[in-house]
Amino acid sequence: MIARRRTDRRMWPAALAVALLIALMPGQSAAAIRFDLHLGAPPVLVPIPASSVRYAPSLHANYFFYAGRYFVFDDDLWYTAATYDGPWLVIAPEAVPVPILAVPIAYYRVLPPPWVHWRRDRPPRWDSAYHQFRDQRHEDGARAFPDAGHRGHEHGRRG
Repeated sequence: MIARRRTDRRMWPAALAVALLIALMPGQSAAAIRFDLHLGAPPVLVPIPASSVRYAPSLHANYFFYAGRYFVFDDDLWYTAATYDGPWLVIAPEAVPVPILAVPIAYYRVLPPPWVHWRRDRPPRWDSAYHQFRDQRHEDGARAFPDAGHRGHEHGRRG
């Protein structure tokens, strides 16, 4: 059972600004934005093929594990924690590890509405805030995210 508390989408920019201010205050090590994800036990984590990232397919949440940390993508924000059950801290887009951003949409359990029509075998179309991913290239030389910044409709394309 997962209990989540969400803030109004119009409030997240203000909340992020407050969190950044708190992070910059002397004596503060991290900014906590309230995000509740309570799990009764550690979830089963399954490896994502061709990736060092694991995900929790049994949860109704975009829940990932990578390099000893847990990550959740919820309501257009990324959160991270040192333990499976938090406490969860919001992180800036540029702080999200590239392997997490490279996870194909098929491994996200809760899709934001714009993602529903995107190809499930590819990562989400992260916007310009995710420059560390957008500028990566695959081994074959193709850009990791060829449609960076594209927000239009994909007529005639199915994923």
